[in-house]
Amino acid sequence: ISKGSIGVLNTRDPSLLGRSGVALTDLRPAGSVRLDGGERIDVVAEGEMLSKGEHVKVVTADGIRIVVRRLVAGKPSSA
Repeated sequence: ISKGSIGVLNTRDPSLLGRSGVALTDLRPAGSVRLDGGERIDVVAEGEMLSKGEHVKVVTADGIRIVVRRLVAGKPSSA
């Protein structure tokens, strides 16, 4: 496995911030999301457990730790 295939630990990936997607698994708090571009990534839900099928938005991307928040009517919740 090369560094190029997994990225660099402890660095931010600004290309993920603000992207939306759908939970492929329950996020308890960790799970998987399919992003708007079709890529599947492992994430952690911020502050609450989310159900499979819920729409989410990426709010933090630090290295391999990607944090998402529930989208409510197209807007992030204030959780």
